[in-house]
Amino acid sequence: MLDPAGLDLEASRGASVLNSHNQHGLGNVLGTLDAVWREGDAIVGRIRFSERDDVAPYVADVRAGVIQHLSVGYEVAQRRDGADAAGNRTRTAVKWTMLRRRRSSRCRPTGRRAPALSLQIMQ
Repeated sequence: MLDPAGLDLEASRGASVLNSHNQHGLGNVLGTLDAVWREGDAIVGRIRFSERDDVAPYVADVRAGVIQHLSVGYEVAQRRDGADAAGNRTRTAVKWTMLRRRRSSRCRPTGRRAPALSLQIMQ
């Protein structure tokens, strides 16, 4: 789980918006988060889409409401373990940042890809 209060808003500005959580290759970057802010418990942002020809169909689908979710990578700096009401183990990211640049598995010491967060499109 991600705690919205734990997002570093300033560091998250400029995060890459990705095609289908795909972090491999710059061609999968559809745009960038120009602004990110909180509205209550929600995180809201403004996306600036690339002007590349290969991105134009995605922009048209977003405008038409066909695409309603995009993704952005994130990195967790601090987690808190706990339990939900049913006693199931939970792990919450209490300090985290959306990634400004694409990372590959070679850049991460664990050899794992950075997790990706789904962004809901609101017009």
